[in-house]
Amino acid sequence: MPSRLLKLVTLFCLCGLVGYAQAQLPKWDARIEVRVSAAPKDLQELIESYITRELRALGDVAVVQDKPGWILSIVAVTSESNAPIPVLRGYALSIVLLQPIKPDVLKIYAQKKLSEEEMNGLVSTYATDTYRYLHHSIDISPASDLQTRCKEIVAMIDTKFFQPERLGRQKLMDTIDKK
Repeated sequence: MPSRLLKLVTLFCLCGLVGYAQAQLPKWDARIEVRVSAAPKDLQELIESYITRELRALGDVAVVQDKPGWILSIVAVTSESNAPIPVLRGYALSIVLLQPIKPDVLKIYAQKKLSEEEMNGLVSTYATDTYRYLHHSIDISPASDLQTRCKEIVAMIDTKFFQPERLGRQKLMDTIDKK
């Protein structure tokens, strides 16, 4: 009987540890801020709508205004003919993806070499509104292809940046599950 009780208690403890480990590692998700600059205003709103819709369709990405983990900035200009009555030919898009640097990361690196006062000075001076540059591209799209191009932009970000992080998180969770 004591042996059976010991096995039961051990089983509950192991289940609790696995549950605790999984509770410590929530499912991967991303917080992204979308900034679009374009004239006319309806072009800006159209691009924001297309991009936001595609990002939300990924399921694990939230479009936010505060505390983003990623910033997608798009500047769009129209390309028109020089005819007496201008005809819209297409769009030129500048696409930039940034990742804010969190001051806590710098603190970890600086902790061993600097005093608390020096570290706080470093962080307040250099880590405020500091970003890691991840991607920049210029794209020329025909006027009829804007929605498709917005889908391709989100697919590129998902493939090059989000998917490797998802896979890394999954490998970590799998490793914890095995132990």
